[in-house]
This record gives sequence, C-alpha cells and structure tokens, in this order.
Amino acid sequence: MNIKFLLTGLLVAFLSSGCATKMNFHKSPVEFASDSSSHKTEKFIVNRPYQDVVDTYKRLTPKCLNKALQVEVARRGYSDNGIYYFKSSVKSTQDRTYLGVQMLRHDMFDKYIKQGLIPKDGVYVLVTEAKPISANQTQIKIMTRNWISAPSEFNDAIRSWSKGEFEGCPVIK
Repeated sequence: MNIKFLLTGLLVAFLSSGCATKMNFHKSPVEFASDSSSHKTEKFIVNRPYQDVVDTYKRLTPKCLNKALQVEVARRGYSDNGIYYFKSSVKSTQDRTYLGVQMLRHDMFDKYIKQGLIPKDGVYVLVTEAKPISANQTQIKIMTRNWISAPSEFNDAIRSWSKGEFEGCPVIK
C-alpha cells in the first residue's frame, strides 16, 4: 500500500546521530504507559463494559493495525522514503488491557535492535490503556510518542472502537 503522510525527519536524525544509545525505547506497552515523559495522552471514559472494549480490540487490532506502509518523510529540506512496518498487540494485566503499536524500519533500526537498544518489533509509537471503572464504563487512555507516531487514522480507529461506534479498519490516506 503506498501512502503519503508527513513524518518528522527527527527519527532519522535521532537514530543516525547516535542518540539512540541514550534513549529508553520501552520494551513493553506497560513500560511506555508508565513513562509519562515519553508521550502525549488523551483520556476519556466510554459507556461500554470493559470486556466489550477488550473483545473489540482483540478482534480488530490484528487485522487492522498490522501494516506495511510506504512513507515519505519531508521536513525542512530533508526527505526520505521507505517502508515502515506497524505491528500491534493486545496484552492484559490483572486490572487493565494495553493495545500497543510498534513501528519498525529495518534499514534504520536493525543496528539498534542487534545492540538491544530497540525491541525486535520496533519502537512503541502508540499505546492504548483500557481500565474498568464500573460495570458499564471503561476509562481509555491513548498515548502517542512525543517525537514520532503512527498514522493519525490509527488513533481515530481506536477511539471509535473504544466507544463502539465503528468496527472497521482505518483507511490510511
């Protein structure tokens, strides 16, 4: 699938400058969620039972958020393009569920993966946390990495899935 979306050149510059050795690339969605300095957070409550939200995530995430996208990076005279792979997972702990989306680009990340600096499936760019607050209400937190993120259509789909408004896959433009 070929698409165009603006992606900051910051990731490319960051990795190529050697700064990756100083950065904590979270090994799990739980680690990502607990490090508030790494992301922006959108928090809201949905009028749906927790288990319904989790079941929706488990059903739609594998088929809708695991994608290979041709991306063009353009910023301040810098340009690059390549295939970015997005891999998603849904994991539950005793009292909450995490939907994580990792981003990987082999030609940029393999060196850092071999050094153990980046998880083998890529950098977490989006994590959603669902937590029950009553029998019919669930708190949702959508967290996106500060300096790079998944396509905004992923966030829109997760928001709609959480509310029970939409059960389809996002269309990436």
